[in-house]
Amino acid sequence: MALLQRFVTACASAPARAEIIDGIERVHHGELLRRAAGLGLMLRQHDKSPEGHVGIFLPNIGAFPASLFGAMLGAKVPVPINILLQPKEVAFILQDAGIHTVLTISQFKPLFDQLGEHLPWEVNAICLDQLPEAPAGVSPPPVSELIGHETPDELACLIYTSGTTGNPKGVMLTYGNLEANAEGSLRVLEYRQNEDIVLAQLPLFHSFGLMATLICPILDQVPLIMLARFNPTQLLRALEEHRVSAVCLVAPMYGLLCRHPKIRETDLSALRICVSGGGPLPTAIEQGWKALTSLDLLNGYGLTEASPVVANNAPWALKSGSIGKPLHNVEVIIRDPDGKPLPTGTEGEICVRAPSVMRGYLNRPEDTAEAITPEGVLRTGDLGFMDEDGFLFITGRAKDLIITAGENIMPLEIENALQSHPAVMEVAVTGMPDEKKGEVPVAAIVRQPDAEVTAEELRAFLRGKIADYKIPRDFHFLEELPKNTLNKVLKAQLREILEAE
Repeated sequence: MALLQRFVTACASAPARAEIIDGIERVHHGELLRRAAGLGLMLRQHDKSPEGHVGIFLPNIGAFPASLFGAMLGAKVPVPINILLQPKEVAFILQDAGIHTVLTISQFKPLFDQLGEHLPWEVNAICLDQLPEAPAGVSPPPVSELIGHETPDELACLIYTSGTTGNPKGVMLTYGNLEANAEGSLRVLEYRQNEDIVLAQLPLFHSFGLMATLICPILDQVPLIMLARFNPTQLLRALEEHRVSAVCLVAPMYGLLCRHPKIRETDLSALRICVSGGGPLPTAIEQGWKALTSLDLLNGYGLTEASPVVANNAPWALKSGSIGKPLHNVEVIIRDPDGKPLPTGTEGEICVRAPSVMRGYLNRPEDTAEAITPEGVLRTGDLGFMDEDGFLFITGRAKDLIITAGENIMPLEIENALQSHPAVMEVAVTGMPDEKKGEVPVAAIVRQPDAEVTAEELRAFLRGKIADYKIPRDFHFLEELPKNTLNKVLKAQLREILEAE
């Protein structure tokens, strides 16, 4: 069944317990459908963007699922945008995607009022502090006129992810991509309609949170608890108060929970599914969580370009240290640098062939051709191997991507910003291990001759240019950067130098 059709059917027939719970507000899935339909009809009337790309600039609140599916029902393409970005970064996405309408809340309205100097058009920021009611006469089922545009190859969602150029790239995901990944993910998650309650703590503007903690539970008619920001105390309270049974977090979040003074007093007996993704799972966190809760952390792997889940450990198929087995509808191929398949147990690039692989990058045919081979295989840029039991292991990242608390950061973006400082001659940014966040960006600076600049001055210089979480934790001032004969900075050698300092 197609994605939108599944959404409409699931909401229209949802049991009474199927609700979106946002603080004191509780919206039944049937009401979610009515509100999404009303929002979709409003967007059909008021959005003037040439491609129908509609921004979603929202935290994890009840308006998010209504906006996502409302845009789809309105034959628009929702574009979730990271609410932590700076105005210039937001403006880049709006211009690259041709977004004229953004669904947001009044808290963020001033940001969009300021973007006129960065954009050749005025952005229509629609505040959804109160969701619009569906127009009279719209009562599901059926709402066939609102899903008539859906085909497997039709663009359903556009998610921006960090790219090798330093600017984010728009990943084009079709209805077929999302439906295939939801179907594969639900076979692993196995949400139970009459028992489970899912917590939406991961940002829904990220593909991991969007798929695992929004699309999947709604399609499975499971209640959903919204948490707008990460606070360990608030999270523990929500787990206990709502008897949450399924949670998806990044490893550093589990680490903070393990160290929380209230963890042993909190009733977590309802929990049965604990998924970790978005980055490496340290053994200490895996073992610490097991010791405290008697529950396994189900580590997984994915990337936005694959909608996003590629592999995941399951309660019945678990191997510590691995990222699990590929989903049943995903084929993983380990290849050498020439693209030839490698035997079991041999390290190579993780490549993916699946119906969930993206259509491509928006406005970037060359990047698309580099990422997807002529036979439709996605090159992830990550290194790993498959063992004899079919479990996948990550051994490193071929790309320089830094993942800090689940947020993706490309070093080049930070490097470009620092390079514009007059005292900076050369700069290289790399990720360094961090107990709380997994890893953090750290900058190595070579100053201009006779120039002086401090770490604090560079931090102040970066504020407003890039998101706060991208600002390097540390600045190291070196006489020179380690390079190869092609003048390329040797990041592995740089990390060794920084660790020794």
